Amino acid sequence: VNIFGPRLFEACGLDSKYIKGKAAAYGALCRVFVRHHAPYPPSLLSHFYTVLNSGMFTPPISGIDLSWSILTYSSSIFSLAMPGADVLIPSYLYRIKHLLRSALSSTPLDVRRRAITILASLLCYPNHLGMIEIPTIMER
Repeated sequence: VNIFGPRLFEACGLDSKYIKGKAAAYGALCRVFVRHHAPYPPSLLSHFYTVLNSGMFTPPISGIDLSWSILTYSSSIFSLAMPGADVLIPSYLYRIKHLLRSALSSTPLDVRRRAITILASLLCYPNHLGMIEIPTIMER
């Protein structure tokens, strides 16, 4: 991370005409961060999560979807219990829902499998958060 991290983060912010390079940078960042390792500083994790979140919502360009690279190389992000990774759950679920719902999708089979792996790793979350109170909004 200390050697390649700054350049990879910079590549993720490039213009859309470098979409292939951006996809490679997202994949490399995910491979670096999402593995068994010594804990990273919270500021670095926060920056990584922000970059991932923005990549998940970048529209496909020239048939290249950045979220495919993110889903493929970060499939164990929630099973590793990385500090603060829970903030990514809504964006992952949103993206996975759209990938799996589209019947005529051109999404590669490997990406769909990784998406299902991510969903399976989230199945235990309700058991861990069972005691939390969820406020409800009453309609008037």
